[in-house]
Amino acid sequence: FFAAAGGENLRIVRGIVQPAGAIYNGTGFTVTHTGTGTYTLTFSVAFADVPALTLTAYTDTAPTTANATSGFTTGYTITTWLGSTKADMWWMFTAIGSR
Repeated sequence: FFAAAGGENLRIVRGIVQPAGAIYNGTGFTVTHTGTGTYTLTFSVAFADVPALTLTAYTDTAPTTANATSGFTTGYTITTWLGSTKADMWWMFTAIGSR
């Protein structure tokens, strides 16, 4: 997706990811499930700079948390948590950055 207005020329990548790392919805990225509650999100085309990322994890059980670390123009490392324990769960994201 492309943001048509504003002072910047932006690109948007968004998606929903299943607990095992399979892409449920979205394009322009891949996901590798690297361990319990740990994923590598890789953008198919790198951004011009590190994109802003919104991230949410969800499950039938609460509380859930999702963290993004190691942000690069090419992707992020994502971790999902159930309470204080890493756990595989659904997560969704939106990345917005310069093209």
